[in-house]
Amino acid sequence: MTGHLNLSSDIIVKGQHHFGESGSEAFLDAARPPLIIATSRDFPDHERISDTWVEELQKRGIKLFRQDQTGAVILRFGRDRWEAQSYLTGETFRSANQ
Repeated sequence: MTGHLNLSSDIIVKGQHHFGESGSEAFLDAARPPLIIATSRDFPDHERISDTWVEELQKRGIKLFRQDQTGAVILRFGRDRWEAQSYLTGETFRSANQ
């Protein structure tokens, strides 16, 4: 790929592919999200988030809301800010400009 893509995103909501892995390093480089909300299930195997991908997000400082742990995620948007709240745990993650 030539040049850099700018897909800058505040929040990414993603599912899992039936094969391979979505959320590649190149995509993360282009999007630079502070938060990813992702589906994850133990069965079938292709619905589970890999530990390697979770570690990559941690290294990049990206907050992950795994819906197998958070349940639904409530998103609230203001003029210059946003927040995400886990339905099951109540954990809240806010945009940097709050």
